[in-house]
Amino acid sequence: MPKELQKKLDEAGEKVTALEADLAKANETIETLKAKTDDGACGSCGHVEVTEDVVIDKSKLDPVVLKKMEEQDEQLKSQAKSIEKMEEANLTTVMISKAAEVPNIGAITDVSSLLKSVSKLSADVGEKVFDMLKSANARIAAGDLLKENNNGDPSKDGNTAVEKIEAAAKDLQKTAPNLSDQQAFAQIFKSNAELRQQYIDEEKQQD
Repeated sequence: MPKELQKKLDEAGEKVTALEADLAKANETIETLKAKTDDGACGSCGHVEVTEDVVIDKSKLDPVVLKKMEEQDEQLKSQAKSIEKMEEANLTTVMISKAAEVPNIGAITDVSSLLKSVSKLSADVGEKVFDMLKSANARIAAGDLLKENNNGDPSKDGNTAVEKIEAAAKDLQKTAPNLSDQQAFAQIFKSNAELRQQYIDEEKQQD
C-alpha cells in the first residue's frame, strides 16, 4: 500500500478514535447528571451535596458533549409537551362522558368543565362531586323537571367547537334517535379529534 494512502488511513483512524472518545465522554457526563437525585444525592456513590440547582458552565463543555445534552433536552421537552397534550385530551374526553350521564344538571360543557377543574385539584374529590351530581340528576329526573336549553340563542354563530359538535350531534340523532342530546354530544366529541382539540383550545382561552 502506498505510504501516502496509509498515512491518510491512519489519520482517519485517529479521528474516528478521537470522536468515539468524545461520544463516550458525553454519554458518561449525561449518565452522571441523570444519577443526581432530587435531594442532591449521587446515584453512583451515595454522596449527598446540600446544594441548590446544579449549574453547568456550558462554555467549558466539550462541543460534542454540549450538543448531545442540548439534543436530549429538546427531546425531553418535546416528549413532555406531547404527553401533557394527550393527558389533557383524555381527561376532557372522560369528563364529557361523565357529564353526559347527568343531563338534568346543566349544559354538558359546563358540567364537564366543572368536573375537570375539580379532578385536577383532587381525583378523590372529583369522584365525590360526580356522585353528588348523579344523585341530584336522579332526583330531578324523578320529579319530571324541565331541562333548560339554549335553542334559538341569537348569540350563537355556529363557529365555536361546542356549536359545531351540537350540530353534528343533531345529525347523528337523525340516524340514531335513541341517543339523548348529551350522549350524541359525547359520541361526536370522542370520534372527532379536530373538534375535540378546538374545544380544548377554546376552553383554555376562557380560563
